[in-house]
Amino acid sequence: MTPAFSPRGAVLRLFRLIHGGGRRLRRRLTPAGQVLLGATLTAGALGVDTRQSVAHQLFALGMALLLTAFLLALSHRGRYTVARHLPPLATVGQPFTYRLHLRAQTGVLDDGQGVLEELEPAYPSPAAFRRPGTPADQHHNWFDRKVGYPRFVALVRQGMGASIPEVTLPAGPATAEAEVCITATPLRRGFIYFTGTRLARPEALGLARSLHGTAAPDRLLVLPRRYAVPRLALPGRRREQPGGVAHSGHVGESEEFVATRDYRPGDPVRRIHWRGWARTGHPVVREYQDEFFVRHALVLDTFTSEASAAFEDAISLTASYVVTLPRTDSLLDLVFVGDRPHRLTTGRGTGQEQHLLEALACLGPAAPGGFQTLADRLLGQASQMTGIVLVLVAWDAPRRRLVEGLRASGTRLMVFVVSADETIETAPYGDGGRWLWHLRPGRIQEDLDRGPGPGGKDPG
Repeated sequence: MTPAFSPRGAVLRLFRLIHGGGRRLRRRLTPAGQVLLGATLTAGALGVDTRQSVAHQLFALGMALLLTAFLLALSHRGRYTVARHLPPLATVGQPFTYRLHLRAQTGVLDDGQGVLEELEPAYPSPAAFRRPGTPADQHHNWFDRKVGYPRFVALVRQGMGASIPEVTLPAGPATAEAEVCITATPLRRGFIYFTGTRLARPEALGLARSLHGTAAPDRLLVLPRRYAVPRLALPGRRREQPGGVAHSGHVGESEEFVATRDYRPGDPVRRIHWRGWARTGHPVVREYQDEFFVRHALVLDTFTSEASAAFEDAISLTASYVVTLPRTDSLLDLVFVGDRPHRLTTGRGTGQEQHLLEALACLGPAAPGGFQTLADRLLGQASQMTGIVLVLVAWDAPRRRLVEGLRASGTRLMVFVVSADETIETAPYGDGGRWLWHLRPGRIQEDLDRGPGPGGKDPG
């Protein structure tokens, strides 16, 4: 069945052709070649009437030079292999440096050759393209915002994941091997996919370049941006943890072993201590008890219709507290909903905070209608929690009901609402909502620095 024609889809396909063609042309031409191409096209436009102007002669000369340059560039041959040495992880907005080792199988590596990294293209969907209020639109005039091509270019650049400038091989004699250091800046969280590397060698006229590519697939995980957040003090008593420490990170039953005792009718067979039975001559079973310890939950609200600025800032705020909440002798549960409900635990030997950050790096929004499922689960498990840090992307009636239920359970609570609203309602709370922080997208650090430290002021 032929899909229905979509004007917006046709515009995006046209933008892809223009963007791809322009990118290839810019890589093929040197700066001097780009100036010559512009002058040649201008001369061609002015010399349409050959009887009134001699600009057509300049057009013919420019085209002849460019054609010669392209033919000379095609005469260059070379085959190369690439070994890329990436860091284990990167962080959004923080430049990182890696090494690229090049080896020539045919030809040589000359100084002045350009090295260009290839990233997997990521073109925006029609829904992402028509989303209003993108940061790219803030710096363009009315015409550019209506046409949308600058927004398309910005979304493609963001989707590729990193800004990697072209570098040149160091000066020196021609050689078969070379190594360069490249500094890249991650633009978004998640995986950056490298597809290959191209070497650009200018021809004799200095107008065009030959491009020789080699496949070098690789990927790098980029962690969310992190803020300088105030340290939270969530004091509270130890709570009983059914299932013990092991149950905090796994599904099943596992309590703290205490001792053995004689078998009683009705004891489960799986608790029989077989070695003790063999040693004593009568059946004995293992006896367990549940543990009591401090346990905090860091809950991220992912229920939003799109990956908005508030959603991204909420993830960054959550990542910031993953690395700052104290866990010397306690557990930290990261609770969120992605493709399914997740509860990841770190602390007391159950895991590393790096695993929690990696999970946040690849997290997308969940369907808005599932928030009540998360709320019911939190209310049911609140009795096991010493304290809860709740990061919300809205402040509506269902979220207020969840907060009121958690406060009524006696759990120590700190709530962060990431919302573009100028103010949020805190009047129903007699304490003035000192445990409730309102953070505006794009101004998270400013609002964190401005607000008073919440430590020790939670009336929960």
